[in-house]
Amino acid sequence: MDVDLGVGQSTPWPIYFSQVCPWPESASDTWRDGDWEEQIKRSPSLRFTSYTLEPGQVVVFSGSSQWHYRDAIPAGPGRQFAELLFFHFVPKGSAALLRPENWARLFGVPELRSARPAANAERPVAG
Repeated sequence: MDVDLGVGQSTPWPIYFSQVCPWPESASDTWRDGDWEEQIKRSPSLRFTSYTLEPGQVVVFSGSSQWHYRDAIPAGPGRQFAELLFFHFVPKGSAALLRPENWARLFGVPELRSARPAANAERPVAG
């Protein structure tokens, strides 16, 4: 489960969520060719819905079961910004998913073999 809290913003900046999907994506090979991000955004089967948070509002969603994205923040006069606070809850028993050294094997993406934790990063605790 994920919670996004809108803290402050210079302009409304919507976030888009798909319907809930099986995860890991059973048709992941579908998205491996070309511009996969645009393919996902334009997929009619995912039925994206947009939400625009005002400061002090939250949205709760399942980040591992819903595709989600924001387009680039709209241009405008002055400094453009969005201050957001994210909370990510990890289910008990999923600690292996939190370790970058497991990602290539778990997600079937060999390129992730070189993924390493950030320097001085604390190990998350699932539970």
